[in-house]
Amino acid sequence: MYESSNIKKRTGDYPIGNRVSFNGTGAPPPNSAELRPAPSAPAIPDKNILRNDRAVPPLSRAAETAPGKSADKYRASMKEAIAKRDAQRSRIPAPSGIPAGTAVDAYAARQRAQGAAPSRSGAEPPKSKQPAHTNIIPPHTSKAPVRPVVQAMERRAVASRPLASRSGADQAALARPLRTAVKSAERFSRPVSRPIDQYNWLRLILISFICIAMLTAAIYFFFQNTDQGQFMLASWNRAASGSAYAALGRQRLEEGLVRDAVHALEIARGLEPDDLSILLDLGEAYEANAKDELADLAYRRAIQLNPTNSAPYRRIIRLYEESGRAWESLALMELALEKTGDESFSTMLREARPDYPRVSVIGGYYADAFTLTLTATDPEAEIRYTLDGSDPYLGNIYENGIFLADSESEYNLRAIALIDGRASYEQKQTYIIRSAAPDMPKANLQPGTYPSVRTVGLRAGSDVAAIYYTTDNSPATTASKEYTGTPIVLRKGKTTLRAIALGATGKISNEMNIVYVCGGDVKNSLLEKDTFDGMALFKTTRAQFESKYGAPQSEAPGGYDSQGSYTAAYYPFGHAVYQNADDPQQSTLAELSTTDPAMIGPRGVHVNMTLPDALALFRDEGGEDDINGNRVLYKLATGNLGQLIRTGDHTYEAHYYTKLEYDFIELALYSDHDVIVKIEWLRYRAQE
Repeated sequence: MYESSNIKKRTGDYPIGNRVSFNGTGAPPPNSAELRPAPSAPAIPDKNILRNDRAVPPLSRAAETAPGKSADKYRASMKEAIAKRDAQRSRIPAPSGIPAGTAVDAYAARQRAQGAAPSRSGAEPPKSKQPAHTNIIPPHTSKAPVRPVVQAMERRAVASRPLASRSGADQAALARPLRTAVKSAERFSRPVSRPIDQYNWLRLILISFICIAMLTAAIYFFFQNTDQGQFMLASWNRAASGSAYAALGRQRLEEGLVRDAVHALEIARGLEPDDLSILLDLGEAYEANAKDELADLAYRRAIQLNPTNSAPYRRIIRLYEESGRAWESLALMELALEKTGDESFSTMLREARPDYPRVSVIGGYYADAFTLTLTATDPEAEIRYTLDGSDPYLGNIYENGIFLADSESEYNLRAIALIDGRASYEQKQTYIIRSAAPDMPKANLQPGTYPSVRTVGLRAGSDVAAIYYTTDNSPATTASKEYTGTPIVLRKGKTTLRAIALGATGKISNEMNIVYVCGGDVKNSLLEKDTFDGMALFKTTRAQFESKYGAPQSEAPGGYDSQGSYTAAYYPFGHAVYQNADDPQQSTLAELSTTDPAMIGPRGVHVNMTLPDALALFRDEGGEDDINGNRVLYKLATGNLGQLIRTGDHTYEAHYYTKLEYDFIELALYSDHDVIVKIEWLRYRAQE
């Protein structure tokens, strides 16, 4: 099929008198026989006629359906355009031999002359080898297709006939251009789809990706690097900085949202634990939420972080005063004044503290007892005091006076005044009562040297309660032996007598110190050559001992020291200890303990002998027993020593020591009711 190149994109280009409605498929309506007859005016040809034809623009659907003057005006303009076109066509000369005005008949005659049958059905005539008549169309339209012209002619011829005489072929001829126009309109009304270059798609995607990335980066920068963004994240309970949560907490606190403020500030505290302002705000939020203990902890933490900042001190002082903890607030004021140096705390202290108590007697030295009076400037104040220097807050409550007796030599007064739990500054005084001390004791024997042992008596003034003395050159105290009036027996040799007097007021006199030297015969102290029944320590062998006392009943390890190991051999009378050697029989005797009266010890000492008789065999310088009943028998510069020790009401032990170069030899006598019941003899290495 031929299709004109000058088809325009419009629809509804149909004769006005034969306007039809269709369903958009290009087919004629089902009741096409009811079309109105065409007017007497020439029918409007199809728009696909000749290129130089001026196609009349179709009536738009808005104009078709719009009532009134606009449709009439448009129809009038259409009629005028049709009239001009017909006038132009009437000037086209017709071929010779064909009546003018019948284009179809002229075309059929020309076809017959060429040997072809005309077609009234609108089909394309067969192509002819003869050239077309060029005189029926303008020269500049010689290349236009012929079929649209023929169809237009047929349509005009059919439209000029009466409606009753039209056949089915005529109706098809009228509907064919209608369907073609509708299809053309539909084709040209659709948007033109042209292939898009792949490069343009990639460029569009890349640009979109860059824009999204830039937008994402901008949003991220806003939320992560701006205070407003961080604040928004904190308000959404998202990860944000501590300062953002702190700002959110302050805002919530100002808005009265206490719980939200506490929550936000606790998060800020966790993120920035050492921020002083966050701690202060958190403490304030705790106070608003009636959590004074947590507020106290927050303020104290702030003080630890910055002890010189006065803000946390002020807040916790206010908190204490509101909760009735006045004494704690005063202590904190003192600490704040010390740490910060802020003089405003000194003013606070003066205003908060009551005046300290006044004393009737200033501290100092006094010879006699007296009564001390305390007074407070505020009659409602309570006075508390101590005399031993302890905390007055826990001391006694003052009532009618304090008697300072001379039984105490020194009083350290500390007193405070209390009003509603607030304590004043302390009143501190020291009082020393010095009554007259008694005279020191006097002896009835002048110090000096005497040919034999003498006795000494002591005396003191009437104000003396007791006399205490020693004879071993140790200082005399109230814990020493008390003088009861019985004369003191001096020692053989040198005796140093020292005594004090205790006054009725508790004062102690100066010490008396007198030296006496008394002559007399004394025996030797324990010596290395002293033996036990002919046996010598570290010399007598085990074989020699067993030949005399027999084999032991049992044995056991006897310990060890720097000289070697030992073995203990047990007998009915006691035990013997040997220092071990390579040959057990050559082990030497190191210790002997016996309760057998038949075994004779050094200098004839044996069991069942009286203790005084035994002491008479060795050196005894005599003298007084101390307060515990003990007495030094002798003490030599060589290290030899003898002493009597009281172990019970009727039991004593006498110990004699002989100092050798490296070792000690000891002889011990155990008595009960002055009768010796056991003897021990041993040798050991001195401890270094």
